[in-house]
Amino acid sequence: MKQIDISHHIQRRIFNRLVGAESMRYSELKPKELEANAFMYHLNELIKAGLVEKQDKQYQLTETGKALATRFSIRESGIRLMPTTLSVIYLHSQDEQTLLYRRKRQPYIDALGFPSGKIHLGETLEEAAYRELEEKCGYQPKEVKLTLKGEFSLVSRRDKFIENHVIGHLWEGMVIDKKTHTNHAGETYWADWQAEDYSQFIPGFKELIEASKQSNQFVLDLKFD
Repeated sequence: MKQIDISHHIQRRIFNRLVGAESMRYSELKPKELEANAFMYHLNELIKAGLVEKQDKQYQLTETGKALATRFSIRESGIRLMPTTLSVIYLHSQDEQTLLYRRKRQPYIDALGFPSGKIHLGETLEEAAYRELEEKCGYQPKEVKLTLKGEFSLVSRRDKFIENHVIGHLWEGMVIDKKTHTNHAGETYWADWQAEDYSQFIPGFKELIEASKQSNQFVLDLKFD
């Protein structure tokens, strides 16, 4: 889904009313206190954005609008920020080194961690993991067998603000041929992670490795201030 911003309070109000209905006539949808010209302008903006459509003299959400409705807060009358959902790739070699990933993008620019990436709309967990294996690690799916080790929620705060909140799935794999890879978002290298300066790592790195060694299927709820 493309990025859509329902920034105007009237548009949010119209969208909110349609979230709670199959469809509505003009007379049902228009607030009584709002002038017709202003109402139609903002309604047409929602139509142009592909969120609302008119059928048989009734207005309703499009399929895109319905998909956006899952992230729309009725209480706040706006789009609610949601955690990012990631595939996280933990690769290690026969000589007990780990594939580390140095980020080139915010948040945590220049920090070390696992190669990871967002799960795309419509992907299965496995499809997303193997795509990140190629894009972030430089390995083809036939070269590495990934195993889902566990799930985690990680919240990090700085100065009372939420800096990052991710929901992640950790996938583990063993490699024989140690490769490195660079793309626009970061670069990989192999190392004994315990010999690195841990202050450079993204919060939660150590906890994820420990959980993967202690359990076949772990669930972690992590918070760092």
